[in-house]
Amino acid sequence: RPYGFQLETRRRLNTIERIRERRQSREHVDQEQQQQQQQQQQQQKLENEYTIKPEEVVDPIVRRALERFDERSRK
Repeated sequence: RPYGFQLETRRRLNTIERIRERRQSREHVDQEQQQQQQQQQQQQKLENEYTIKPEEVVDPIVRRALERFDERSRK
């Protein structure tokens, strides 16, 4: 068995590579999840800052216009 040592070494290397790949892909998935969460948080913040509900508006003309816009955008 002159090649036994080489085979063992190769097997060990393969295992190490597989472990490394698994860790990298896990880190990649974690990163993607973090990015998605950040995007969702930003989206939520924007929605909180900029959306006005028609019932919050005092001016009747503006309120009616907003309601109509809402109705149109729902269709």
